[in-house]
Amino acid sequence: MLGNTFSTTEGVAFEWQFLTEDCSDSVSQTVISSPFVDSPYNAPEAIYALEKQHQQGEMVLIYPKVAGRTCIKAYFEASVPVTCSATLNTLTIVNTEQATAVSSSRHDCH
Repeated sequence: MLGNTFSTTEGVAFEWQFLTEDCSDSVSQTVISSPFVDSPYNAPEAIYALEKQHQQGEMVLIYPKVAGRTCIKAYFEASVPVTCSATLNTLTIVNTEQATAVSSSRHDCH
């Protein structure tokens, strides 16, 4: 018996897109992404390491610009061929005074 296998996306570069509510290719005007290093919020060390390389990890910090909805698309920046479906989430902005950390959830890869 091999036992359990655990994995993590810590330290893996992701591409994040913030799109209009209908998830079209139009860029959302609802939110803006900001590096954790430029914020008062804490992030895992792997996130800071990726930010130093001008990349984003499995978690991003976003600030609302206006109330509304935005579609968030996250996928791996793979250096080797891998088939993964992008994670799509819709975020509703209610409070435009507060930052939100968004994590990539599940990816189906093969």
